[in-house]
This record gives sequence, structure tokens and C-alpha cells, in this order.
Amino acid sequence: MNSLTRVHVGDGHQVATEPQSGVRDQLEWSTARPMLLRIPEVAEELRLGRSSVYQLIQAGELPVVRIGRAVRVSRADLEAWVDERRREQR
Repeated sequence: MNSLTRVHVGDGHQVATEPQSGVRDQLEWSTARPMLLRIPEVAEELRLGRSSVYQLIQAGELPVVRIGRAVRVSRADLEAWVDERRREQR
């Protein structure tokens, strides 16, 4: 393994410090900001209960990505969804 020092972040993810060139960006993208979020992670981001997130998904309001039986929400879609709600309130 290369000369990275791993630092634990509060949510269980790890971020590299003192990386070799280009490695830190890849590591942060893959661990600190996952592209697809699990439902509990979406609920945490929105400060909602899991049941509320599942209701939004069932109503077709929140876009999801299905991989087999797994249901995930794209971080980009979630951010766009929040922005859209914010614009609607103005």
C-alpha cells in the first residue's frame, strides 16, 4: 500500500492525508462522498425518518437507482431534488 495515513471521519468513512499525487482525490470521492446513498443515509442527509424517505420514493417524488433488489439514491439527484424544493418555496 502507498504512504497514506487514514483519518476516521465521524460517519465511519475514512479520508486519506499525506497522499501521493492524485490518490487523495480518488480516495475522498470513493469514501467521503459516495455517489449512491443508502436509504438510511438519505434520511440522515434530509433529517427525516427512513419511513418518510420510503414514502417519497413510493410516491415517485424522489428518484432512485435500483441495482438488483438494492435501492439507492444518487447524491446528485438528491441535491437536485432539494434545490428544486427550495425553488418551489420561493
